[in-house]
Amino acid sequence: MSPRFVVAVFIGSLVAITCRWSGRGGTALPGLVAERIAPNFVEILTNLFVSEAILITGTNGKTTTARILSSIFEESGSLVVHNREGSNLMRGIGSALLSSIPKLWGTSRTSNGFHIKSHKAIALMEVDEAVLPYAVSALKPKAIVFTNLFRDQLDRYGEIEHITNLWCQAIDKLPSDTILVLNADDPSISELSFSHQGPVHWYGIEDPSIANSHDAPVDARWCSNCENPFLYELTISSHLGWWRCESCGRVRSQPDTCALNIRIGPEQAYFFVPEQGPVDLPFSGTYNVFNALAAISVARTFALSSEIIRAGIGKVKSAFGRQELINYQGRRLHIFLTKNPAGANEVLNFIASTTESPSIAIILNDGIADGRDVSWIWDVDYERLSGIVQRCWASGNRASDMALRFHYAEWPNPEATIPQVGKLLDQISEDTLPDEEIYLLSTYTALLELYSELKRRGVTNTSWWSKS
Repeated sequence: MSPRFVVAVFIGSLVAITCRWSGRGGTALPGLVAERIAPNFVEILTNLFVSEAILITGTNGKTTTARILSSIFEESGSLVVHNREGSNLMRGIGSALLSSIPKLWGTSRTSNGFHIKSHKAIALMEVDEAVLPYAVSALKPKAIVFTNLFRDQLDRYGEIEHITNLWCQAIDKLPSDTILVLNADDPSISELSFSHQGPVHWYGIEDPSIANSHDAPVDARWCSNCENPFLYELTISSHLGWWRCESCGRVRSQPDTCALNIRIGPEQAYFFVPEQGPVDLPFSGTYNVFNALAAISVARTFALSSEIIRAGIGKVKSAFGRQELINYQGRRLHIFLTKNPAGANEVLNFIASTTESPSIAIILNDGIADGRDVSWIWDVDYERLSGIVQRCWASGNRASDMALRFHYAEWPNPEATIPQVGKLLDQISEDTLPDEEIYLLSTYTALLELYSELKRRGVTNTSWWSKS
């Protein structure tokens, strides 16, 4: 090991301890510092401590899929290194590896004294879409999960063709034994299989009762092979569904892991997976059925038993801002991260299917982590809840844009249009009664502000980045 690497690990570890102690600095700073000292430190740590690496990427569902899969592997008794808080750039992956060193590197007594030894772990890493080529190079994954591909942060990613090209470049460099776990219901994801000569495990929904007849924006309309439009037997969400191209013959693959008999409840989802059995998911929504299927698929490719998979799913907890429930002054706040049209539409569909007259607060920010361009709110089908919403609030530094969107969606006039998150919480308390349920939809940076404010008010005693 080079002196530069040793210094990088030492300084990065000190920064991680300081961040934890102070409650400031987040989950990426330790990795960023170490990366500046030794740019290849992630690759070296991987060689030292990682037995198998699994990467999870896609527009939506990365964090929840990784949470479910981590719980399953931990149930199997495996040591797992996981960027649990969802910091998915290389610096966040590096921070996760740094934080794992104390449990992976120890000493043992031998006849000649003490011997330094390292334990090998499974590296389970959520990866930003644009970072995948770098993560593949550094971690050399045994499997990669691709959840879905939607338009997201156009000012950063561009159109989805740009991300597809990046992914195909990464896949071209994979060894032939790398397993791709692909969403069969997303034609953009399915087409990645043509760039890979190795094994592919498909997952998808086989329950036609879950089809969505409500119109929504579609991000994949044309076959990349012949440029003719896809035809659908049914759609589940946006362009996800049972698709085919009649011009060139490309068609949805039959899933190796599929969900049948799906039931979506207010706080849980239930479905059946052939050769796995019934699955009780401790959070709800069709999108979470997809996430669970992705995790189950990986577990099955690693030959984990049905009992371990079932037990791991039963113990998983919701990730930061993913359908969390927080009690605030007697009000039940249902918190959802919404950062692009596809994700927001799924949340709205879930609310419409489980609640008769919801109260909804939406916090819209335009920070760098959110995407500066907030025009995506006009691609969200807020009209889906026209005539259903009981009351609403607009907040965030683009609160006025959100209030205008409410107007065109024919929602009620906002109870308030308030940029400050703290004042929004005060207003919600003033406008509602104890035991009322409020659905709070927020972009990423606004969610950080929300958790900081809740911590300051003593509602939660943990920082957002230390939640497990």
